[in-house]
Amino acid sequence: MGVGIEQMPTVYSLQLEESEQKQTMQKFSIYVLVFSGCIVFLCLLNLQFSETTRETRKGVPVEPLSIKRAADFKKISNLSKGNVADLSATEIREQLANLKHVANVHRQVRFESLLRHWAKLDEQGAFEYADSLEDREMKRRAIETVAEVLAHSDPQFLARNILGIRDSESEVLIRKLADAWSQTDALSALAWAQQLPEGQVKENALLTTRYRLASQDPEAVAMQIDTLDESDSTSSLVAAVAEAWALKDPAKALAWAGTLPGSEQTLAMAKVANSWAGRDPAAAANFVAQLSAGEMQNEAARSVISSWANRDPEAAAAWVSQFPAGDLRDRGINLIVTDWNMIDPGKARDWVLNLPVGAPQNIAFKSFAESIVYSLSDPFAQEQAMASIMHSWSQSDPAAARNWLAGWSGTDALKTSLQSLLVAN
Repeated sequence: MGVGIEQMPTVYSLQLEESEQKQTMQKFSIYVLVFSGCIVFLCLLNLQFSETTRETRKGVPVEPLSIKRAADFKKISNLSKGNVADLSATEIREQLANLKHVANVHRQVRFESLLRHWAKLDEQGAFEYADSLEDREMKRRAIETVAEVLAHSDPQFLARNILGIRDSESEVLIRKLADAWSQTDALSALAWAQQLPEGQVKENALLTTRYRLASQDPEAVAMQIDTLDESDSTSSLVAAVAEAWALKDPAKALAWAGTLPGSEQTLAMAKVANSWAGRDPAAAANFVAQLSAGEMQNEAARSVISSWANRDPEAAAAWVSQFPAGDLRDRGINLIVTDWNMIDPGKARDWVLNLPVGAPQNIAFKSFAESIVYSLSDPFAQEQAMASIMHSWSQSDPAAARNWLAGWSGTDALKTSLQSLLVAN
């Protein structure tokens, strides 16, 4: 039902009363919020005052909070200023103490820079500081940083102190020391490595120092190889000694290689031949020709061919052409054609075309065709080169060309296009 005219004043009065009540509640809420904020502010102010009072009672002068924060920020910012090389050991220690407030990449860079310079000024102090750090990650970084410097400046000091470090960290330091020390004084590094406690860490250090020494004094390492058990590591060391010694004195290197047993002798002969071929391929080839037929001669010959083909493929090709039929001749032709095609494809192709018709030429054609993919990156150029060599091959031995093309891994479209160029039987 509707509201009568006589009831209108009463309804209006009720609405007005409700509006006034809402306004009163809103004002009360605002007063409560303001009052709460004042209480929180007073509590914080009282807390700061209490802390200031305690510090004052202790006799410590207290700066306003904003000034103190600004001073701390300035102190941290100053860590990046100044040349590290101009700092004393004491100044370095002070800066390192302040670096604990800096939690970013700059901290690590500055930290390592300061430690490196400290290690140059006072190796004992820097090493003891690094070892005394409580934070495990910082300690690891610090020790490795100091050790990196000492491994070059005073390896004897580092060697005396390195075993006092925890096992997991000492292993890393021993490896780095062996590598750095052997670069400057491999004999001293080897003597140190030989005195390490038995285990894989020692074996790795010995291997590293012997490798370095092989390039400096291969004869000294050759004398030690006789006392080592045959293993993959020993074989690698034999190869390193043979290559280094052949560069200095091929005759002595060959005499030593001849004293080695079985597979080590074959490996050493091949490495000597390869290294010798880098200096005088013709002389190395003559040496290989005088070896007894067998695996050792084959390995040495392959090494000479590989080295010679990169320098003078035409001369290497003439040498290989004299080989009797067999696997060594076939592999030699493959090496020469592959390398020659990368250097001068025109001359390589002419040599292949001038070979006697038969197995050697077919091997050469096959090697030339397979090397085109690696020597030419442009698909169109590859297709043109393949078309030329397949046409020439089919003129010489169409059956051999067709059989190879059938088993080739090229695309079906390219194989179909090339088949159309083959000369019929």
